[in-house]
Amino acid sequence: MIKSLKGKKVLCFQALMYHARVLNPVMAALERQGASILRMTVPAEAAFELTFRQLGLPFVHTLDYLTSTVQQKIDTAWRALVPIWQDLILRNRVLQGSPLIIMDKILRGVVECTFCLQEMLNREKPDMVFALHEINSWGKELGYLCKDRNIPFLTFQEGLCYAPTSMYRLSTEYSTVICWGEGDREVFIRADNDPEKIIPLGNIDLAETIARVNKPEIIKETREQLGIKPDDKMLLYLMSHALSQPLSAPEFVRWLWDHRDVKVVFKWHPIQGKPVVDNAMSI
Repeated sequence: MIKSLKGKKVLCFQALMYHARVLNPVMAALERQGASILRMTVPAEAAFELTFRQLGLPFVHTLDYLTSTVQQKIDTAWRALVPIWQDLILRNRVLQGSPLIIMDKILRGVVECTFCLQEMLNREKPDMVFALHEINSWGKELGYLCKDRNIPFLTFQEGLCYAPTSMYRLSTEYSTVICWGEGDREVFIRADNDPEKIIPLGNIDLAETIARVNKPEIIKETREQLGIKPDDKMLLYLMSHALSQPLSAPEFVRWLWDHRDVKVVFKWHPIQGKPVVDNAMSI
């Protein structure tokens, strides 16, 4: 266990902008305790580099560590993986349901990123590694490599636990998860995560967010933007990240018809695409 952070190096993987609401306050606190922070990101269609550009933060990229030696490792691993994957596809109808060109791109990306992350860890030698969560390819790659090197790997509860419990499986395969509260901890435990690796510490950014936005002038501006008058009643829906079909809820529509004084506001997931929102709200 790391007892003092003075002089320690912390590697922090960040992606989309909403990651910053959790990770940046933590990194700032670690810096105040004497740690040095190295922020990093990976290749992605969402162009994660834009997050750092917008925040004005320095960062490194996995491709910064793509040396000729690393490239040789990638090519060797790829040649070994392809026939194994090809055999699995030919024998598994479920895998045959996904376009080959998509699977090929994803697998190649995973191989490249894994070996670049390996080189990054070898060169930078961090004492601790952070990510928002480990339930994606990059989190798993980081976690696997950290476990191999005995580097502490910490992740967080991404948001409200609204999904089926099975969604949160494998959250502690490599990392210790910092969650919001005991109720959330129970969700993670029911999803077969290690109870010893789930620590309830509260919502990291909620108090700061409330202090920043719970002001008369901001509330007034937001109401004006949404067309909500001071005396209007408001019903808020917090929508999940999903491929939402057009909303079909006759009872809800009937209720709205009988309550004309209520304005309904839908708050969508930060990365939900506009076509999905438009489709869901079409009626």
